[in-house]
Amino acid sequence: MAKRQRKSSGRMASKGFPNPIDVHVGSRIRLRRTLLGISQERLADAIGLTFQQVQKYEKGANRVSSSRLVDLANALDVAVPYFFDEMSAGVRAQTPSELMRTKQRPKIDQEQDPLAKPKRRT
Repeated sequence: MAKRQRKSSGRMASKGFPNPIDVHVGSRIRLRRTLLGISQERLADAIGLTFQQVQKYEKGANRVSSSRLVDLANALDVAVPYFFDEMSAGVRAQTPSELMRTKQRPKIDQEQDPLAKPKRRT
């Protein structure tokens, strides 16, 4: 039996590289933390994590959950949208309608289309 391939979760932009959005959010966390003169350890203590986890967030190696982003915003005294400010157009997620206008949209063929008639064996 053939092994099923898992769909990408979207975490990595390409194999082995962090998603650019995660990198941007991480860089904004680091920027705000350094502007306030707070160490990674102090920020980690404020939100109940280890400094290693904060470091991973700042590098974009780990994705920040929405609830953790709120915790970070409170600890760094900013609103959540701050983390997405100054994001370049190339990094921003596209809307579904924008995706449909690009060549990257998935092509529907008989293998993907559940309504397609199955091929007959000859």
